[in-house]
Amino acid sequence: KKESKNTKSWLILIMSNNNNSKEISESLDFLNINVKNEIDEHQQYYIGLDCKELSEKYPPYFSNENKLHVMSLLDENYEYEGNIVFTRWETLLVPVIFKSVNIDDNESKTVIDMKEDVFQYEDYNTDEEYQWHVNFAHSKLFVAYHGKLLAQDELQVLEHPILGSIREKLNSSIEKKRGLLQKFMFSTISEEEIEEIYIQEQLKDSELNRNFSEYTVEEGNANPILIEGAERRLKLDTKEIYGNKFSLADKETITDAVEVLDKKSDLQLRSNIIAIEALRQNYGVYKVIHIQMLLATAYSGFRAAYLRTKAYSANKYKDDRSLKCRVNTGLWGCG
Repeated sequence: KKESKNTKSWLILIMSNNNNSKEISESLDFLNINVKNEIDEHQQYYIGLDCKELSEKYPPYFSNENKLHVMSLLDENYEYEGNIVFTRWETLLVPVIFKSVNIDDNESKTVIDMKEDVFQYEDYNTDEEYQWHVNFAHSKLFVAYHGKLLAQDELQVLEHPILGSIREKLNSSIEKKRGLLQKFMFSTISEEEIEEIYIQEQLKDSELNRNFSEYTVEEGNANPILIEGAERRLKLDTKEIYGNKFSLADKETITDAVEVLDKKSDLQLRSNIIAIEALRQNYGVYKVIHIQMLLATAYSGFRAAYLRTKAYSANKYKDDRSLKCRVNTGLWGCG
């Protein structure tokens, strides 16, 4: 049995560890047993966090002046509400055969809706569906969010500052793991003893869990990271400031591009993110292995979103109803 399996992912659990962060799990007792088993098989890591506590303990750090200016336009006394969920998944096996889908057939389970536009994070009926937006992330999640560039990954964090807090918590995890490894660097104890100590330390502090990781790709395999409940605090019109133009723009241009969103308690201002990595620009001619990797990445990320939608439905309604899962994606790699 793999060490990475989250074998009790559907149980209610509220616990505190030695870093005083409250971690909140969920009740999935009403899930179909097959869905439970699939989550158990492929969800490597789950953590539910209090948004207010997360934002206060791990505030986002922006080094670029224009990004700091955007943050200054927000209410400094703003308090987050609710929880945010972070899950990490292993690569799922792509089925040999897919059921055919006729996009003109209203009876099809999958509907494809094409739009020529950027992500709008539009209002939707939260009693009917659960929406997701793709982040074509770097292999290290949100790694450059604080800097001068404003591409799709950085834009998503700027509009959802709590995602920067997720990154800072990951940075804390990286430092703790590095510190623990340094303790063992010149140790004479056996590998088995080191492993036992590591397991015990993980029980005390979940940030030491190997699968609480920044990597959306590891050892050549897709490890989609899904984040649910990220509050969108502003809308940025990027027509004149996208990419490298952002850091060169004056403060007036930046201010005119920002729309601060009113606080609401509903899900319309809460976004669900699928973080997967696309091949880099100008990669060259794709080989079969690249096509297989891209398909496995997309399938793993989208299937994980479907499973998390099922889990959210079960936890919210405490019965067997199921919300529709809607995935908003874009040109591959562009968001």
